[in-house]
Amino acid sequence: MLNLKKNYTVILLGIFLLTFSCIDKKSSIYNPDEVGIIMETTPGTILSSRKVVIAGLKKDTEYWGAAIGATIAGASTYGLTGGDNVLEEAAIIISVIGGAMAGTAIEEMRNKSDGIEYTISINSGESLVIVQAISNENDIIKDGTNINIIRSNNGYVRVATSK
Repeated sequence: MLNLKKNYTVILLGIFLLTFSCIDKKSSIYNPDEVGIIMETTPGTILSSRKVVIAGLKKDTEYWGAAIGATIAGASTYGLTGGDNVLEEAAIIISVIGGAMAGTAIEEMRNKSDGIEYTISINSGESLVIVQAISNENDIIKDGTNINIIRSNNGYVRVATSK
């Protein structure tokens, strides 16, 4: 019976990790709903750039890690203990809280990536700043490069070189 409970926990942990293995958006990654549509662009020039770290919880998914972590931890602990007495119920509650904390921490780590902060002069004379995720040093656009700021219909903004 104990092996079945261990297998159940491993399966739930695998589902949790798969759920959070999505890739972050980079300048060269498009959603399927962005393909074949006209996007607004603004020409400009990179004035300066600096490497940054992108970290924290995303607004649209900020509680999923906690919810999934709490569910997996609570279900696993209930499966192991049965929750038949006060101590086992306390263990389930504590594991739910710990699972929520662990899920949030995993979600924050999953969202951490390297980025670049571009200060851009657009042709109207205004300056603006855009932060964009990068995969490696080759993704960095050099200062002085002519670029296009691309705005998709879902609000995502990309900086791409204009050739």
